[in-house]
Amino acid sequence: MLSSLNKLIARYRERGLLVDTNLLLLLLVGAYDLEWIGRFKRTRTYTPSDYTSLNDFARQFTHLVVTTNILTEASNLLGERQRGLPPEFYAILPQFIRLLKERQVASAKAVELPCFQWLGLADSVVASLGPRRHLVITDDLDLYRELLERKFDVLNFAHYRPAILGLD
Repeated sequence: MLSSLNKLIARYRERGLLVDTNLLLLLLVGAYDLEWIGRFKRTRTYTPSDYTSLNDFARQFTHLVVTTNILTEASNLLGERQRGLPPEFYAILPQFIRLLKERQVASAKAVELPCFQWLGLADSVVASLGPRRHLVITDDLDLYRELLERKFDVLNFAHYRPAILGLD
């Protein structure tokens, strides 16, 4: 598994790693404070080790890629301030966002894909980007399956977790 993972890293190092919403939330919250990973409701399924591993993996690429829709989705999920993160987090959020490479796809194009029916807009936009532009990492099984079917190079974080953690 490590051999194929290293080949993907080499192939996409300069093109970038497209990070899906849940994993982007993990990177954002973990960068703020590892303790908040288990406390923030949207990242509770992850551990500080998951953050460290994903962050170390992501650093092997020249940039992280997101779509406008992924950023909007993440912002909305982070925006639950009454039950969410402290105000200091929201002060550093713009700095993190400025480091990302943002891709845009017209919503009208994304809704033309048959997968829009079961994936929704944000994931259909990712599918609209076309294969081989970026390596995609997600923990969304439906998106993962759709991208595989469309011949994307995609990693399911749950599948690659042992390799990323260096346990494989």
